[in-house]
Amino acid sequence: MELDCKSSVSETYIPATNRLVYLLVILTFLLIPVYILASGGPQLVDIPILAVIVYVFLTTNRNETQLLSLPFMAFFTFGSWAICVNIYYFMTTYHLFLIQASLQLCYIIMLFFSFTILFVRMLNNKDVIPFIYTGVLLATITPLFITGKPESGFTVREALSFNNPNQLTYFAVIIMAIILVLNNCFTKIYENREGKPFIILTSVVTIILTHYFVLLSASRAGLLSVVLLDMIAVYKASKKALLAILMAIFVVFLFFGDRSVIEHNLSELHNLKIVKRFMSADLSSLLAERTEARFVVQDFSIIFGNGKTKGILGKKEVHNTLADILYSYGLIGFCLFSIFLAFYLKQCISDRFQILILLAFIPVHISHNFGRCRMIWIFYALVYSISLILANSPQSRMEEPQTMR
Repeated sequence: MELDCKSSVSETYIPATNRLVYLLVILTFLLIPVYILASGGPQLVDIPILAVIVYVFLTTNRNETQLLSLPFMAFFTFGSWAICVNIYYFMTTYHLFLIQASLQLCYIIMLFFSFTILFVRMLNNKDVIPFIYTGVLLATITPLFITGKPESGFTVREALSFNNPNQLTYFAVIIMAIILVLNNCFTKIYENREGKPFIILTSVVTIILTHYFVLLSASRAGLLSVVLLDMIAVYKASKKALLAILMAIFVVFLFFGDRSVIEHNLSELHNLKIVKRFMSADLSSLLAERTEARFVVQDFSIIFGNGKTKGILGKKEVHNTLADILYSYGLIGFCLFSIFLAFYLKQCISDRFQILILLAFIPVHISHNFGRCRMIWIFYALVYSISLILANSPQSRMEEPQTMR
């Protein structure tokens, strides 16, 4: 059957998934915060992720392929260019990280599109609510009970089940965004929200622990992103724009106001190392340092890129998502990625709430290389799948589960 964009998504291209696949998604969420191996390499969560990729590859139908053809082609084109750049520099430097970076990029592309298709299938079924919220709840509490393989250099900040506090920051921001997006999705799609007490419990636990994790990680960018998510949540819940504005004023004062007044009022807390980290930073200098990239203009690397170097060969690693793409793959790679980004945002912009959530990630994107996190692409897949459902199902009616083919 050809895809008819005017008809319900669930009636045209969404096969039902069964409980086994739901359990696979729970396992993915559960293992996301478990880092028992070194950063940059495989983790336990890759096992269920690969299982999802294989499952979706074997079951994807023609209509699903057509639905995602344009963004996939754009992402695939960018990935092909990036791999070619990395291979070129590998042939001259023989540094294996360039090959590793290429494999990671292929993995990200497959992960994003596989989970997009899977979420589109899942979110159109009534029985998904307890499974997906169970996964979020387990993911949120897991860091409290497992210790990761800690990396040196982080004496003040906590990492819990992760290898370093930046990973804890990424997780905290993303898991809070996931719960907000899910709550908004089910409010729009489902007339009767079954399991509402469990949804409320999961939401409350997730939001509380999110703030706790960000404070433990002592991440300035993470704190700003979480506060932005707080503002969005308050505005969505109460429809009182004034509260959001007052929260914004408070945050601006906290970070850019008269520090002498703040230090006087928080004299006792100021002795804590984490509080000192929040209060004593020169944010403008830190931002300039993290967005800086050393381009070698004379050899046209600004156009073609330097390859994914990870700070090797005297080249600086850029702690900024888009700047890293520009630095590694040049203006050509940046433009190709921008085409994919344009397709992505064009679809997501149909839901203003989700666009606001995406904007809350800006502080982390501009001060960290946020694009290399597995979980962020799972989240982007979730947002994109919800946008597809809402755009293609105007009445947003839920279909009863079918038998998995």
